[in-house]
Amino acid sequence: MLKITQPRILRQKNRLDKEINQLIKDTDLSKPKHKLCLVYDEKMRRHKNAVDPSHPERPDRITRIFDLHKELGLLDRCHRVDSRTATVEELLLAHKLEYIEELQRTKITKPRDINKLQDKWNSIYLSQDSYDCACMASGCLLNVVDKVMTGQVQRGVAVTRPPGHHAESHEACGFCFFNNVPIATRYAQQKYANKGINKVLIVDWDVHHGNGIQHIFEDDPSVLYISIHRYDYGFFFPVGEGGNYDKVGLGKGKGFNINIPWNERCMGDVEYITAFLQVVMPVASQFDPDMVFVSAGFDAALGDPLGGCCITPEGYAHLTHMLMSLAAGKVILALEGGYNLNSISKSMAMCSSILLGDLCPPVEWKTISTSAVESIVNVLDTQQHHWSVLKFRVDLPVLSSEDENEDENVNNSNREPTSQQSDKNKLIEEDLCEGIQSITVSSTTDPETENTATTPGPVPANILSDLASTAVSSTEDAVSGSQDRPSTTSSKGAPAAYSEEDVACGGPTSSTIIVEADFLGANRQSAESAEMYAVVPLPWCPHLVEINTIPSLGLDVFMPCEDCGSTVENWVCLHCYKVFCGRFMNEHMLFHGIASEHKVVLSYADLSVWCYACDSYIHNEVLLEAKQAAHISKFGEAIPC
Repeated sequence: MLKITQPRILRQKNRLDKEINQLIKDTDLSKPKHKLCLVYDEKMRRHKNAVDPSHPERPDRITRIFDLHKELGLLDRCHRVDSRTATVEELLLAHKLEYIEELQRTKITKPRDINKLQDKWNSIYLSQDSYDCACMASGCLLNVVDKVMTGQVQRGVAVTRPPGHHAESHEACGFCFFNNVPIATRYAQQKYANKGINKVLIVDWDVHHGNGIQHIFEDDPSVLYISIHRYDYGFFFPVGEGGNYDKVGLGKGKGFNINIPWNERCMGDVEYITAFLQVVMPVASQFDPDMVFVSAGFDAALGDPLGGCCITPEGYAHLTHMLMSLAAGKVILALEGGYNLNSISKSMAMCSSILLGDLCPPVEWKTISTSAVESIVNVLDTQQHHWSVLKFRVDLPVLSSEDENEDENVNNSNREPTSQQSDKNKLIEEDLCEGIQSITVSSTTDPETENTATTPGPVPANILSDLASTAVSSTEDAVSGSQDRPSTTSSKGAPAAYSEEDVACGGPTSSTIIVEADFLGANRQSAESAEMYAVVPLPWCPHLVEINTIPSLGLDVFMPCEDCGSTVENWVCLHCYKVFCGRFMNEHMLFHGIASEHKVVLSYADLSVWCYACDSYIHNEVLLEAKQAAHISKFGEAIPC
């Protein structure tokens, strides 16, 4: 027996010694001088919309972020990085030469011809400074990569614009020209391959799906792309099926593209943190990246006019903190979207604070929405075929030996489990199931009374158990989530007809399906007092005092949008009584609200009133005058009593 085991033990020892020596050789114990570097240049403000200065992708986005970093003392703690423009050779890492040259020519193109060029792309405006600013956004991020990879800093932040994650290899899209993060990813892989940069993780938490990043890397197994975004059954920008959970990559890249699509608005801290705990972090840990990039759009932040979600700065802090555990801390954040100047500046400042090593602030932990659970389960069902860490709905494993191939005389590894072990495993499983069944999932929570309406029915064990065990403390100052919205999902799961809220604010939503008898029973008092609504409006909002009386000539519901001439789904501003189109046309009412800070608008389609600041419908007697005038214009008679 000794003659059999000694050679095996020696082989194991030699193998272990070899692995330890290699680990020592590969481990860099040097400590960077700076924890965080930051890059910013005022020159990137030159890219602006001369025709519509109120356009949401405006220069003040980066200025406000930079100013708040300075005000909070974060800038003094960061290592400042010089700016530079990316070369054509560097842009070619992610884009076609013909497209780069087409953008180059805009520097000398007359404004009249520039307008014609921008119209051929989706959601783009151009100026003679756009090309240089886009090159600078990419080049600045490459400088951050150099600082991190040369050991001068541990992590980096790029306060840059225009954004990049929608840009395709051959065309501009969605405010984006050059896809900054993919350029930086391939730059790092090529320039620093000798320093072990082979596998790169890109986490995209911008509220919109990063179609450009997905397409660039969809067949590349060296890059894991994970996007968490609003999808709304394919009706949220960029419209189409590309952002759904079943798009997992192509060829060798299958499994290296993970989409976590939300199908309703108002997703907040709990939904995003849960997605990280259930999908992002397990897969990222198994992938074991050498570097992490974050496409850090902040249009999922609370108060963003385009996103309609509710992440707080504290929520972003926790997402950032989790990512810092990967790639030996080599994490770089690059600004993408985000159009509420207050939200993006506070959110990115919070991320920088965490990257500097500050403690995570507490967040208010609420019950996750049912729709979010459904989305996460769909992702798990799809991606478990590619990632073993996502296996679920399987039997608990029985404890076994270290290596089934070892000699039975040495370790007796292939023994069947004893009856005592089997009974113990069974008890553990029964306890888990009992605990899981005691937990319910809610989609409607009253933020003031904290009364929660629960939804019966089975929910995947792994999600609910994590929700129960993940205790994130709350504070009085935590920002409460917005009201949940009613279902617009048909029995087959497809989107039903959109409400006026969808037109103004971003798409359909879904909620818990309630049996009709239960719903009517629970709301009998409201029904008898004629106060039932498909969406319950607020009876009052503080911004009603800002609206003005209707013009002396009344209202004309057939007036076209002042900007584009559309007569479909128009809204009238109850402050200045200008008429603009809604979300699914050209969003001109939304842009008007941002520029003018006028908050209350009336739909000419169904005469509902929406407040952008309160993010809710409003029904109050002070609005009856405007509603009456619109009804007379539309139907030729007053509202029936």
